[in-house]
Amino acid sequence: AASASGATPAQATSASGATPPAAASASGSPSPAPGDGDSPARGRCQGPLCSVGKVAPYQSGDLEQPGELEAAVKARSFAGELVITYANEAGSAWVTNLVLSLRDVGIEHWFVIQMTKRGCDGLFNSPGRISCGHSTWDMDGCKSEADRTGATERMWFIRHYYLARIIDLGEVNVMALDGDMTMQRLPYPWLHDPQTLGGHNFVLSLDNGASALMINNGFMYLRACRPRGQVQRILYEILRREKDVCRNPKVYAKGGAYWTPTDRANITEGHHNYIFVSAKDQKIYQDVLMSAFCGRHLIVRNEPTQVHIPKGRWNEYVKHFTGGLSNDEMEACARFTEHFNQGGSSKKDGWTHWTHPLRLPKRPPGNGLVGVHLRGENTAEDAAAIARAEAGQEEPPPETAAAPNASFISSWHGTMEGEVAGWDGHWAYKPPAVAHFVGGMDKVDAMQALGWWRYETEVVLANMRARRAE
Repeated sequence: AASASGATPAQATSASGATPPAAASASGSPSPAPGDGDSPARGRCQGPLCSVGKVAPYQSGDLEQPGELEAAVKARSFAGELVITYANEAGSAWVTNLVLSLRDVGIEHWFVIQMTKRGCDGLFNSPGRISCGHSTWDMDGCKSEADRTGATERMWFIRHYYLARIIDLGEVNVMALDGDMTMQRLPYPWLHDPQTLGGHNFVLSLDNGASALMINNGFMYLRACRPRGQVQRILYEILRREKDVCRNPKVYAKGGAYWTPTDRANITEGHHNYIFVSAKDQKIYQDVLMSAFCGRHLIVRNEPTQVHIPKGRWNEYVKHFTGGLSNDEMEACARFTEHFNQGGSSKKDGWTHWTHPLRLPKRPPGNGLVGVHLRGENTAEDAAAIARAEAGQEEPPPETAAAPNASFISSWHGTMEGEVAGWDGHWAYKPPAVAHFVGGMDKVDAMQALGWWRYETEVVLANMRARRAE
């Protein structure tokens, strides 16, 4: 599939000289073709990426210890593919139900990252034999378990960290899934379709629109991503922006360099104290992805500390933190390129997928903070590289992002008036391959009402509770 720039990503060679796996053909799978509504019967998966019964259970040690991540990836990957998910002990039910749904469609090549050894011990020693490892990573001290929100935020950001590290291994394509998802069909016919998603490095999930500003980070699929390439740079930039706030609290406080220029211009106001914000990692992810789409460092979605933008001042806010873009210009460069069914040209034909090249600038020598020193600027070296990529002169070709349509992944927030994705709507008769239960609903109740909550999940949880009581 061609990217928005016309380039087709080639298989990349890792730093070790090994070539990451090409997408295996999933044409032998009995899973329905993209768009078909019926789910396959449990246990009837066929084809090269059906791994149930072919991958042994595995429990790693602390993934921060030397060799542990490498051993876990080797033990649990299959045919060049791996699926990861992540949870704290309180989320054990969700990830258990998720990995059981993966087993139902034929996928055993998954691995759960638990925040504690006790949590992983409980999953692995249960009747479900949930393969897992635990991690002591805490973002270099920025997400300490001792902090009031540190444990929660550590779990949010840990996916980006380990995805970036797995790219360095140069061995597998990796899918990352939030625990509040269920898999209804084998996903690889969509992901490896050469006419749509198959040529792209970073497959993402849309939330409410085809824009980097509307991406949901609950689903990511990384294919043949190069060490030090665009996708890895994006993942590390997400972590870097959060660490910037952690390490420079005075910069983002009242009177600090971040808000003082806009406060003085009456573009912003407020006490600018640090506050806990739900899904902060997703807001940073949207900003970084928008920066990669627009080819310049931007920060709009994430507010590092509390702020109020007075009525009528939004356009000035955007202009300041994008380095001069208007709101319309920002939205235009953040927008995906649309691709329609049967070569159509408008939404009446229906969308197949969306694409965009990635071109996140390097931080210049001396780095600097996005929103303070870096607002829209990029280095002359990066500007020249972007021009070469857009002219199709870069070798290897630039890494590209793609987003599938709702036949592959669909989100149900359960909070919007008239929303009918769930049991009273199309999920009941035409479920997507990946269903994401987003937002403030009672997710377990919703899964149970659709028949997507597995009895075996309760067996695993009961066993974990019994072991803790001993």
